[in-house]
Amino acid sequence: MKLLVNIAHHYEPSRQANLIKVIRAIESYGVDATIYIDTNHPQLSFDLQDERVSVVWHKRMSHPFDLTAKHRIRIDESYQHFDAVAYFEDDMMLPAAGFEYWRTNFDAMHADGFYPS
Repeated sequence: MKLLVNIAHHYEPSRQANLIKVIRAIESYGVDATIYIDTNHPQLSFDLQDERVSVVWHKRMSHPFDLTAKHRIRIDESYQHFDAVAYFEDDMMLPAAGFEYWRTNFDAMHADGFYPS
């Protein structure tokens, strides 16, 4: 399974430990995950240089909440190359067991008229 992952991270050094936990959880899914992190500060690229992620620095935003919409263009331009798309914020983590439950039950729920997210 190819998974496109988008994480919004408002740069604050004290929040990076949690961001790393989110990344580790995604890596534990056992899928081919492409991870993008949208941030408001260039320092994150240096801080995560040893991680298998792409950091995208957004320079002009009127409010930190604007980060939560930056992934939409990327999804629109590339979703057809992936089996699934995920969006997280740096304080949201889905453990591997939760991801596996979603993956194994998605078709059944979708067939019943639900769009599990």
